[in-house]
Formats: sequence, C-alpha cells, structure tokens
Amino acid sequence: AVFEERPHQLPAMEARISTGAKSVLLACLHLFPPVGKHRKSDGFFETMEKNAELRRKQSEFIVRRYAAEKGPVLILGDMNEDSGGKAIKTFEKAGFKRACEAPHQSCGPTFPGATYALPALFEIDHILGRAVEFRSARVIREGGSDHFPVFATWSLVQ
Repeated sequence: AVFEERPHQLPAMEARISTGAKSVLLACLHLFPPVGKHRKSDGFFETMEKNAELRRKQSEFIVRRYAAEKGPVLILGDMNEDSGGKAIKTFEKAGFKRACEAPHQSCGPTFPGATYALPALFEIDHILGRAVEFRSARVIREGGSDHFPVFATWSLVQ
C-alpha cells in the first residue's frame, strides 16, 4: 500500500510479508530532506530546523500508524538525518531499534553514494525494527544510487 507521510505528502510504501507462521510489516520511508525550503525567505539554519521538526512529525505519524500492530515491524529508508536526529529518537522512544546498533555491524556514512565523486559523509539511511533482533548490519559500498544501501540480517523475537 502507498500512503502519505503526514503532515507532508511524501509517499511511503508498506507491505506485509509472510514468514510462515508469522508475518512482518515492512514500511519504506523517505522523510523530508534537510534543505528543502518552505518559503523563499527562510535562511539555511531556519530551513534545517523546520525540516528536522517536520521529520519528527512524520515519525510521530508513522509511530501512531503502527502503534496497534502486535507483530514485528521493520521501517527502513532515507530518513534524511543521522542517528541523533529527532525522527530517529522518536522511533527509538516507541521501541524501534536501529540495525546499525547490532552486535556485528559495519555501518557508517550512506550519502553521498556511488553516483557522486565525493566520499560518503552522512549516515542518513536506516533500518529500524520492533519485535525483531538484528544479528548484523552493514553499509554496502557499491551500486548505482546517490545513497549507499544498508543491509541487515534479523530474526523474529520469540
């Protein structure tokens, strides 16, 4: 299903994946970018703060959307902020864990990716899960995207 990441209209997708006896709800997000201006008169720092607040509100919407979900939930995508950002902290307060905090992880910057000449500097792509246990996570340093993907192995919490 496709849905809007309110209060903005950026689209997100969700799917329920059967794993045999259980199912996992998977949501792919793209939270609002840091430098997208709301008004021409907004300065750089004002824009950054407004967008951090917008991402926080988007994450609150996602948390509410899945609050009644009893089974495992995976949320992944371009969150447009690092692990200390307002949206990530909102997910963590709601019980989501970051894959890149797994015991066997090799994570780090994901943007810019392979299509840029610059090295990756920012860790803005994340996998978060609730009622799952992350076994490992890593950033794959290849591909044809402007972001490097995050890969994680996980199991259902019994």
